[in-house]
Amino acid sequence: MSDILDLSKIEAGRLDLEKMPFSPARLVTDVRNSLETRARARGVELRAEFRGPIPETVHADPTRVRQIAVNLVGNAIKFTAEGEIVIGLRHLPPGAEEEPDRLELSVRDTGIGMDESQIARIFEAFSQADTSTTRRFGGTGLGLTICDRLARMMGGEISVASEPGKGSEFRATFSTGPLAGVRFLDPHEAARVKLIRETPGEIDPLPPCRLLLAEDNAVNRRLITRMLERLGAQVLAVENGREAVHAALRESDGAPPVDLVLMDLEMPELDGWGATEELRAAGFRRPIVALTGNAMETDRQKSLQAGFDAFATKPVRRGALIELIRSQLAATPTPAATPPTR
Repeated sequence: MSDILDLSKIEAGRLDLEKMPFSPARLVTDVRNSLETRARARGVELRAEFRGPIPETVHADPTRVRQIAVNLVGNAIKFTAEGEIVIGLRHLPPGAEEEPDRLELSVRDTGIGMDESQIARIFEAFSQADTSTTRRFGGTGLGLTICDRLARMMGGEISVASEPGKGSEFRATFSTGPLAGVRFLDPHEAARVKLIRETPGEIDPLPPCRLLLAEDNAVNRRLITRMLERLGAQVLAVENGREAVHAALRESDGAPPVDLVLMDLEMPELDGWGATEELRAAGFRRPIVALTGNAMETDRQKSLQAGFDAFATKPVRRGALIELIRSQLAATPTPAATPPTR
């Protein structure tokens, strides 16, 4: 159902991309780690390979890059019964003066492979290699279609080389954004990042800060709070917009100030738009980030008009959300919260 919704938004031009700095090497490692157990259950080795110098950070949509990587690796796991799957990452410098820098994300497997007729229609919606493949392996047949559309939206493309009985290699490219001043990691450095990021603390702690989370869903509220507290933030969680306004403005009553607000848009009593308008009218000037499951341009514009500083989609992607919080805190005066004591 998620794939169907994503594709319908893409086809209708209602899926918006976010651009923010992130580490592509870290993202690839995170995808490998998250899918390694699934691959091992199939008797397949899953590893990452960094080819040539890799930019330490790029400016793109980490959620959609991750979605492409997860879809490609998940597809490879589904059709590979033995051998290995390799996630590759390499930088593609501009071929001409007007061309942008791009990254190539590749997934190579030793699976069942495809013939030329199957390759010709592999990126069509609801198409897998053939109907017997769908019956045998399952799936909607939309994952590769979505990868194709997302790669194009991010200034790249996707291609595949395959041979029946020998395996397949998918290659997806996307624009990196400007790389002036960005440090490049050689493969050995990228490998060291990989080893470090395989430990539990794979995301750097947040600076000392006090965050206000307004989320009416109790499960989401608990999960996001736990995630942020593990990274060193103090979190005050409330369940509706009215409570959010009250909590954010309590500084005048001597309460510790809030450094940033994470605001769900659809809440009872007072929604996120109304709460943000009230906060801005009352003089609250710290960052407010909208959280929503609807990545529609109308929601984005309405949020910016209400006074939001940034916009994040749900389900929350930990790395993307943390980078967004970090960038918003860095763009404002030094956080007012003191480090938590233990």
